[in-house]
Amino acid sequence: MDKTICIIQARLGSTRLPGKVLLPLCDKPIIRHVVERVKRSKLIDDVMVAIPNEKDNEPLKSALRHCDAGMYVGTKLDDRDLIGRYYEAARFSAATTVVRVCSDNPCIDPGEIDRLIFRYNKNELGWKVLFSNTHNIQNNGYPDGLGAEIYDFKFLKWMNENVKGVEYREHPHKFAEDNNLVWTFMCPPEIKRPTLKLDVNTERDYRKLTRIYEAVYPTNPEFAAIDVIRWFDGQNGLEERAVSA
Repeated sequence: MDKTICIIQARLGSTRLPGKVLLPLCDKPIIRHVVERVKRSKLIDDVMVAIPNEKDNEPLKSALRHCDAGMYVGTKLDDRDLIGRYYEAARFSAATTVVRVCSDNPCIDPGEIDRLIFRYNKNELGWKVLFSNTHNIQNNGYPDGLGAEIYDFKFLKWMNENVKGVEYREHPHKFAEDNNLVWTFMCPPEIKRPTLKLDVNTERDYRKLTRIYEAVYPTNPEFAAIDVIRWFDGQNGLEERAVSA
């Protein structure tokens, strides 16, 4: 039986902004917002958060107990081995299709995830291909922080057995792109903002996302990407400069 699982990668050991996924946006940690937004997808059967096997992640485990999602603690000691962590979590959950989402994307759009899954389900390219609408794939025009990736479990298993090198195992999309194993599509014109950054990697990013959430979330907690774009347009088109200072 086919089963589509979204696996959200999460850890507290970020070098640029440690503990970022537990930082609050409108009184909820970022990781909880990501889980709640992903769960609004109509084409995902279940959601799981995969974290490395490290003592430093105990606060994250505690926070996840308040999220409506499964949790998988990897057996591998290297927190950079995302391929291994994803493969283990997918095997544990009996997934046939894996949707990969980053835990620092609090504006992730369930509608755009479903658009990607729909395209994937129509795919005639076989199992050895990564479907992605992340912003850094083939100049597709998406803002940074809205995209996801989809792997057939057979492809994830093949990558786990064959992909070598720390960089590729930490960034599986880079392996797929460098080996012409990736497929994407152009961003819808109404949200096309390739220079707009909506993920959280630095303190500056966090200040920006705080302002976005304070402006949009209280009256529209299920906001979509277009609502964020409209808010930016209302800032006289200044985009990042309007909210990053």
